[in-house]
Order: sequence, then structure tokens, then C-alpha cells
Amino acid sequence: MNSHLFAGGVGNPFAARVVTDGVVVEERAQLSGQCEQQNSSAHVFVLQSIPVASARQVWVDSSREGSMSAGQMSIMPAGLPMLWEWQGPVQALHVSVNPRVADLLAADRLGRSYVEVPALCLFDDRFVRHLLELLRMEAVAGAEPLRSQHLIQRLLLRVGIGSRRTMKPPTGALRPDGVRAVTDWIEENLADPISVIDLAALAGVEASWFTRLFSRAVGCSPYRYVLERRVLRAQIALRSGMSVAATASLCGFADQAHLSRHFRRQVGATPAAWARISRN
Repeated sequence: MNSHLFAGGVGNPFAARVVTDGVVVEERAQLSGQCEQQNSSAHVFVLQSIPVASARQVWVDSSREGSMSAGQMSIMPAGLPMLWEWQGPVQALHVSVNPRVADLLAADRLGRSYVEVPALCLFDDRFVRHLLELLRMEAVAGAEPLRSQHLIQRLLLRVGIGSRRTMKPPTGALRPDGVRAVTDWIEENLADPISVIDLAALAGVEASWFTRLFSRAVGCSPYRYVLERRVLRAQIALRSGMSVAATASLCGFADQAHLSRHFRRQVGATPAAWARISRN
């Protein structure tokens, strides 16, 4: 494969970045070439960033030849043999998901022990495209594991077409001491990346059911809870006179823009404006 990189497309190409356990996001840019996949160990979601005049994809029982438009997508399940040839420069977002992680996240949202990821070639779906673009933003800005896991769950919920076994949802809720262990740990680690797998281990439950059990006990998802606690911590820091940039770092946000987006959504004002008002 010709791997010469070039600038252009939607944003600049970037190397593979792990946004959460088992999920890798990268923006690939190449000139004319060929790619053959025999036994991929990951499910791969591809979003075309720029149009391609001529391309050919050959899968086990199907093939497609023609142009590719920016915004079109393909899904390549793990283990599916595939040949892809193209003429002219190509740039695309690749999101690779470990099947074990996909099954784990699917169990939490879909109630399944296994999610079947379909093979789709150059399809259009505005919702799937939006989710992939959000994952691109997470990778560029500095990924928050809980946010990335949430996006992957929504992606699987959209494209998953079957299951090996429907799992019986757990009854009851998290034990009070489990909830306390999780919430205390969150408070102590707001500045650091937080994942569902870590929180489930603290609560002493299967990671595949943690989000559902936590939501039942607390009233919101782990991602929403952590976000609300980070914004609350940011309010305390801003009121004390800390700068917006330092506050973003202290509270686990990727940068000022990341903090401002969620702060405004939750509080109704930008961090700087809120800080001025709160000090008067």
C-alpha cells in the first residue's frame, strides 16, 4: 500500500489514538493504492473525508466499483476478507473496535451477549456519520473514555443486527457501599480519564451491566454524572479565582473549549462570564 501522507480533507490526518480501551481512531490519507485484509482482529468503521473518483471494494460475496463521495461510510466486521483498490488521493476516518469490547458495551445497552456488526459498503446514514465525526473530535481534542464508550454504544445500537444470546437484565440496584465507592473515587479522580470498566470494578459488578445499575441507583448515566461533577468542580475553582485554562485541566476537560461547551450547556453561561458574575 502506498502510505504517502498529504494534507487536506476534513481536518488533518493524524496517527492512531486510543480513545478508550479497545477503540482506536485515526485519520488516514494516502495516494493511489491497494489494501487487502484477510483476518482483521477489529470491527472497522470507515468515514470518507474527501471524494474519490474511482474505487473498487471486493468482499466475500459482493463487490462494488465506482466513485466515493465525502461522507459515505463502510463497515468491515472483524475477520471479513476484503480487497480495496482506489485511484487518486483518499482520506478517511477509521474507527477500530475490538470485538470483545463491542460485546461488552453491547451487553450494557442492548441486553445482548454478542452484537453482530454487519458488512456495509459505501452507505449513507446521517446518525452514524454524526457519531463517527464526534469520535474524530474526541480523538483530536483528547478523548474522555466515558464519552467515547457512550458514543461506541450508540453506534452499536444503531448498526447491531443480531445477538448470540439475549441476556437477562439484572434485578435490583447497586449496593449503597458500591455506589459510595464509585462516587467517592470519581470525586478523587475528576482530573483523570475515567472508564466504565474501572467504575464497575469498584462497584463489584460486571462491566456489561454497570451503566444500567448505576443509572438505576443514581438517576443518570455514569457519563452524565461525571460530567455534572466536573462542571460543579469547575464552578468552585472559578469562584476561587482560578483561570479558565487551569480549571479545565483541574476538572478533567481536554481544553478550555471542551470545558466551555459543557459548562454553558449545564450552567447557562460561559465559564468566564459566570466567574465574573459569581465574584461580584
